[in-house]
Amino acid sequence: MIVLGIGLAGVNATMTYLIDRNAPEEHRGKVHGTESLIMVIGIFFCAILGSYLLDVWWRGAPFVMFIIAAIIGLILLIIIYITRGSWLAKYDQNEELDEEIEEKS
Repeated sequence: MIVLGIGLAGVNATMTYLIDRNAPEEHRGKVHGTESLIMVIGIFFCAILGSYLLDVWWRGAPFVMFIIAAIIGLILLIIIYITRGSWLAKYDQNEELDEEIEEKS
C-alpha cells in the first residue's frame, strides 16, 4: 500500500508538471479537472475489479490487473511518441514557456 501511495504521488506530480508545461493557459483548469476525474474513476473501478478478482480468481489477480494496465499505458505512450515525433525536444526548446514557469515559481 505504501508503494502504491508513493507511485500515485509521483503520477500526480508528473501530470501536474506536464499539464502546466503543455496545455494552453486558458484550458489548464479544464485539463487538470479532467485528469483528476479520470484518475478518481480509474482508481474506483480498479479497486472494485481488483477486489472481485481477488475473491473469485486468486491472490495475485490485482497485481496482474495493474501490470496489464501499465503495459497498455506504455503501449499508448509509445504510439503517441511515434505519431507526434520527438515532442519532448520541441517543448524543451520553448524558452518563453520556461520563463513563464519560472516567473510563477
